[in-house]
Amino acid sequence: MMMSPVTSRQKLLLHYTLLHLDSEQMGKIFYDHVLSAMPDVHPMFGDVDAQRKRFMKMMVRIVHTVDEPEQLRIVVRELRDMHAHYHLKPRQFQTMGQAFSMSLVEVMGHRYTPEIGEAWQVLYRRVAEAMQEGGSNAGSSYGSHAMHV
Repeated sequence: MMMSPVTSRQKLLLHYTLLHLDSEQMGKIFYDHVLSAMPDVHPMFGDVDAQRKRFMKMMVRIVHTVDEPEQLRIVVRELRDMHAHYHLKPRQFQTMGQAFSMSLVEVMGHRYTPEIGEAWQVLYRRVAEAMQEGGSNAGSSYGSHAMHV
């Protein structure tokens, strides 16, 4: 499957975001949005503080491997396997994407631009496409929803 291209400018914006993002605040706001929208998933996360840290580490890994297709596939395979274990439904995955978008806007504040939002949408689509490459049911159910800002 052909992956969506991430332009050089978008890569810079992704890295810019990570440099200017308060990862602790991002994790907290993201999970606040997720748990507000889907309170039924709270038991899946166990220690939410630890989950917030894992989430941000995964975001950093994805951004840092965007130029390395094989490494990105490894990271995405791990992500796909984790979500398959949680048995998330496509609508839940979509909600998480929307929660990420809302959190990004809130945490970035005046630094947020539509161009940054688009860079993250392109990355999201790239990851979703890569998740589908594995051919597992989990991967194929996740890739059909784009993140909305």
